[in-house]
Amino acid sequence: DAARTATTTLTVGDVATGYQFDGWYTAATGGTQLSTDQTYTYYPTAATTVYARFSEKKYTVTVKNDGHGTTTPSGAQSNVGQVTGLSIKATPAANYEFVNWTITSGSGSFGSTTSASTTFKPTSAATIQANFRSTATYSLTVVAGNGISQVAGSKDPVTLGSTYAITATPK
Repeated sequence: DAARTATTTLTVGDVATGYQFDGWYTAATGGTQLSTDQTYTYYPTAATTVYARFSEKKYTVTVKNDGHGTTTPSGAQSNVGQVTGLSIKATPAANYEFVNWTITSGSGSFGSTTSASTTFKPTSAATIQANFRSTATYSLTVVAGNGISQVAGSKDPVTLGSTYAITATPK
């Protein structure tokens, strides 16, 4: 076939991290998609420009908290770009402070795991969580009672959720 005597093989090399190859097109935007194969043999019938198109990989990121504060945004966030990421903020409830961000499923990276305001860049669908700890303090007094001659390790103040060693010596 005379119209198919000239051929051009188009090949996409390595795609930049966070991006995907979308296909070969007849225009930079719009146009007709010729192929989604990274290697494509094209049979031009006239002078032609062919465009390789790429787009940022996008995933759903679910933002949660441990119940002692809030997050902005919260819940499922769709179309979060692997390169651009998602800006997130954690706000602690009264008597709590922000501790860190963790990934509970999926994968990705935080700009900072210990900053309440940061960015998360997913590399798959992911669930992330803001974690908080109590800042409330209480008095703890341990008194020697029946059969106990001495108690060591009383602490004042104590923080809710913390563990302290207390030793009771029998009489």
